[in-house]
Amino acid sequence: MPVSEWVDAEAAIRVWANSRPGLTGLGNPLPNGVRLNAPRSSSDGATAVLTLVSPRRADDVTDDARASFRVSAVGRDGGGRLAAERAARALANELGRFAGSVVVVCPSGDRVKIVAAGDVQGPILSGDLGGEVAYSLDATFRLQPA
Repeated sequence: MPVSEWVDAEAAIRVWANSRPGLTGLGNPLPNGVRLNAPRSSSDGATAVLTLVSPRRADDVTDDARASFRVSAVGRDGGGRLAAERAARALANELGRFAGSVVVVCPSGDRVKIVAAGDVQGPILSGDLGGEVAYSLDATFRLQPA
């Protein structure tokens, strides 16, 4: 059975997450959006770093990718923990509401169809280093070339 074409899963998932109304941007739970590289700690709200984890597999129809999000924030008197938890929960809820398929355009110009997102696990507290607090959650995305 031939394998579906592999897609740029990281870029597609990042574009999708950063386009969700009420999730990213100023005044939203995840103001600094979803990134592929960890930024320097900032006191202006939560940031999520996306990493693909095992297993990733393709069949004749889809490319299935497991994505892990590390949502972090800094702040005094528990503010970082509250911001990170709120952002991680908002992202988990957005993943849980995924319905239908959506086509995104990656920065490379590739068009990717996200057919499904699900099997969300988390968010769970995953770190507290000197005021920078992180929550983690995972989800599986089913993707296709568009």
